[in-house]
Amino acid sequence: MKSYFSKVGIVKHHIDSFDNYINDIIPDIISKDSTIQNKIKNNDSIEITYIIKFSNPFIDKPQIINSDGTILYSNPKEMRLRSMTYESPLYIDCYKKIKRKNMDTNSETIEEGTEKILIAWVPIMLQSSYCFLKNKNPLDHDECIYDEGGYFIINGTEKVLITQERMNNNTFYVFTNKDDDLTGEIRSGDENSKKSPTVIKLIFKNNTFLRVSIGSIKKTIPLFIIFKAFGLTDNEKIISKITDVNDTEISNLLDSSLEESYSISTREEALEWLGLNSKIFFKTQGEKINFAKEMLDKDFLSHVGTDSSYSCKKIDFLGYMTKKLLYVHKGRRKYDDRDHYGNKRIDLAGNLLGFLFKNGWNR
Repeated sequence: MKSYFSKVGIVKHHIDSFDNYINDIIPDIISKDSTIQNKIKNNDSIEITYIIKFSNPFIDKPQIINSDGTILYSNPKEMRLRSMTYESPLYIDCYKKIKRKNMDTNSETIEEGTEKILIAWVPIMLQSSYCFLKNKNPLDHDECIYDEGGYFIINGTEKVLITQERMNNNTFYVFTNKDDDLTGEIRSGDENSKKSPTVIKLIFKNNTFLRVSIGSIKKTIPLFIIFKAFGLTDNEKIISKITDVNDTEISNLLDSSLEESYSISTREEALEWLGLNSKIFFKTQGEKINFAKEMLDKDFLSHVGTDSSYSCKKIDFLGYMTKKLLYVHKGRRKYDDRDHYGNKRIDLAGNLLGFLFKNGWNR
């Protein structure tokens, strides 16, 4: 352990995380949502299309802009003394294209061009690859030789981003709780999506009825209705997705849930039930069904996939969730440990800054 810290240091993981934020996370966020297109009609005959594309993010050296407009490259010592932020400008190539089409003559004119624009100022972590002090003798710049960096200078004050623990996404857990109802939950979400993970709960109500809870539906959903909404309407096939039909101890636990949704026999009826119990009011049956389809595709177990082609995989995953919950109920599996580090993820400085940049970029 002593040898490791003497060679690597105690903040290298923070510095590596920040470098990854600049080199990989920012370009990845920009590339996934890089095009803006808008089409308008100026009058009855002219149609104008605006296309803007962003690419090639570039971060300059740490600097400040003086009141007279001159640019001065900065160092940490100066920023401390002047109570300023040690930061760098982030530039991006902006390609603009304007197409004007005359609908009467079918003629078209195009204007296009590319310019580099400033989109943000990024605080720079000391001793990172973008820091003024990188690979330099700290004594030459009035810095401490024992200062390993890994922090920021904000308005002249040294600031540290503390690592944050969170539960691992896209894994179904069954924890002990104070409620009488056995509950399992999963935070499901695509890591590359703009949306935050959706919390989905599977509840064994009164040790009798299996219900699913999701934020967009105002009350808990009988389990079998979810299966039927995905198109699996045969009760025996639903049970086979959860457990072996010969495992009577588990299959008997499903009888009450089966009876609860017995009146829902087709996919259309299941979709209509979801739309009817949505937190949003819909006037027509078609609107209710469309909402339910979109909710199942994009919100329900979105880490598996976000279109209808993933329905079979979502059915299998929901069957796995139900089986795990019932196994815990019967003592065949242990509860998950909420404090076990295998069930957690640690977000370092680069990840935390990436979340902020992603939210700002998506606005």
